Amino acid sequence: MMRLRRATNSAMILALGAGLLGALTAMPARAQSVASMTLNSATVKEGQAATGTITLNAPAPAGGLSVTLFSPTRGTSLPMGLYFPAGANLMFFSVTMPPCSQNLPYVSALTAFYEGSSASASVTVTPIAVIGLTATPSTVNGGAPVSLTVTLDAPIPVGFPKQYFYMKANNYLPWKLVGDGSFPQGAQTFILTLRTLPVRAPATINLALGKLGGPYAPATITIIP
Repeated sequence: MMRLRRATNSAMILALGAGLLGALTAMPARAQSVASMTLNSATVKEGQAATGTITLNAPAPAGGLSVTLFSPTRGTSLPMGLYFPAGANLMFFSVTMPPCSQNLPYVSALTAFYEGSSASASVTVTPIAVIGLTATPSTVNGGAPVSLTVTLDAPIPVGFPKQYFYMKANNYLPWKLVGDGSFPQGAQTFILTLRTLPVRAPATINLALGKLGGPYAPATITIIP
């Protein structure tokens, strides 16, 4: 009688264990997670968009899913969420980077999150710089205007905070720059007007224009009587 009861108990334990194992096996594991984040470029200009791709390890389920993007860099323009429709496992994204502080480059980290999974990438943001300055004409009679063509390595984005340029010179007396000293938005090349003053003897003016901290682009004008 005791042997039968022990055998019955053993059979019940085995059956219960098999049932639990079957139930655990039948429970669906979370299939989707963020597998990777890649950027199209490791460096972008301030105010420009860092673009890239987020990849899931498996296609999104019926109804889709949303991945959250985060950056600790203040002022970064992030989408509210990146939606993957059903069946998609790859999605492109675009993040607009804020201005460089004190004309210095910075590194911004970007992270994608979904239900405990994440992937990150970093982008270096560099300041927009003056790369060209051309004076036309380069020799003028005192009192005549000179056009200065300024070329940037990227346009100042529309809606960007106002940015100012600085003009250096070996002689500040016989000329005056027209305008408020700010970069126009949306243009990569623009023209400044420099008004010269009458001189008694030829004067050579070595100019250099750039943002505070540089780099500065040089140009030379000669003012004659």
